[in-house]
Amino acid sequence: MHGGNYATSERSEKKTRRRKSKNNGPCKEFLHQNPVSLNQLNSRRKFLCTCSIYFLYQAKPSQAQGAYLDFTNPHTMHECRIVNDSVMGGVSTSSLRQDAHGMYFEGLVSLENNGGFASMRSPVKLPQGTKLLELLAKGDGKQYKLVLRTELAPRVSYVSDFIAQPTWQTYRFTLSQFKSTFRGQDVNAPALSFSDVIEFGILISNNQAGSFAIQLKTLQSL
Repeated sequence: MHGGNYATSERSEKKTRRRKSKNNGPCKEFLHQNPVSLNQLNSRRKFLCTCSIYFLYQAKPSQAQGAYLDFTNPHTMHECRIVNDSVMGGVSTSSLRQDAHGMYFEGLVSLENNGGFASMRSPVKLPQGTKLLELLAKGDGKQYKLVLRTELAPRVSYVSDFIAQPTWQTYRFTLSQFKSTFRGQDVNAPALSFSDVIEFGILISNNQAGSFAIQLKTLQSL
């Protein structure tokens, strides 16, 4: 009598397990029987969610959003390089440094050995449809040039002059303000299009011997 009750109970438990297996499916049953795997799955979900949020905020803006260089960001300064008249035998010097308000481009222009210029350059890509560039900067009252270079004419410098005032100013540059030059001389070159630009720079020249300093905060396309 007791044996019959045991067999009936065992058959009932098997039926119950089969019903649970059908309802839960093999994956749920496996995860139920392996709680460590379930924890791993939850950890992976959290990791993927964190990665998605990170890349959402860290992704570079698309061309449709325009170009924006923030010179308070150390990465922006690391992308910059110095090109002085030493490439032609001159002895002018310059350097870059950064504080909470932006990046300083500073140094000493010398006219010795037929020199007389210092510059900094940075890669940049401007989107299609750019009509205007805005530079937020302040300086020492000297004349500087905003310099652009393109894929179509990489040896040509498209330049526009501005005076770096001692207080923060927004300098606006349109296509019509740039002229094409090669080693300081006007030349015929393809018409400038902002979407062809691959590099921008700041140049001091025009026999302005002595120390100089300009601080850049942002450059953006509109």
